[in-house]
Amino acid sequence: MESLFTQPVRKTTLYQSILDEIREAIRTGKLKGGDQLPSEREMAKAFGTSRAAVRQAIVAMEVSGLVEVKPGSGTYLRDFNLNNYLEPLAYLIYGTEAGVLDILELRIALETEAAALAAKRATAEDIEVMAKALKSEKESMEAGQMAIEEDIEFHSTISKATHNNVFDKVMYTIRELLNCSFTEQRNKTWGLPDRVEVILKEHQEIFDAIKNHSPEQARAAMRKHLERLKGELTRLNRTD
Repeated sequence: MESLFTQPVRKTTLYQSILDEIREAIRTGKLKGGDQLPSEREMAKAFGTSRAAVRQAIVAMEVSGLVEVKPGSGTYLRDFNLNNYLEPLAYLIYGTEAGVLDILELRIALETEAAALAAKRATAEDIEVMAKALKSEKESMEAGQMAIEEDIEFHSTISKATHNNVFDKVMYTIRELLNCSFTEQRNKTWGLPDRVEVILKEHQEIFDAIKNHSPEQARAAMRKHLERLKGELTRLNRTD
């Protein structure tokens, strides 16, 4: 069995170093929710430490809720459901102009930079996936559908094209939070004149800039797209 952990840890702050290694295994996808950790003996050998240091790290992870220790079975990484954290927050901001707009402002700050990074780093495969998502969105919208999932997928392909794991996860969280909280506002904006044409044109501009590896154009196109949405929501809420 290939070891999950490859680096001997520093002899000082042993348990903290073990925690750092386990977090890195989670970050890189070597460990996922529901996975069983190796035994204390196996981890002690991999880390070059005593079993006592490993045990201390496991206790710290159990207290923080990262793992579940099942007597007679082993230690398992907890499987977190992001919706358990998003839904209560979405409930707090649901129907409030300030809540939705605050999150949208955060999205603008982050996703404009994500678009620029994607323009710098996108591979040919990334561009192909992005093009397919845009095509799927266009077909759905022209068929009279709101294409919510297709819209989310298009923006998701941009986050993934940054090749920054943290960016991707943060942007996913923000998009899901908005998706949970502004259903009513989305329904209002859908009825605006030329809605389909405007969205598809803006998405095409974002895609073209990323495909042409033009970071400044990608940043500007994404900002234009999201600022227009923010403006629409602000105006609609003022008329209610």
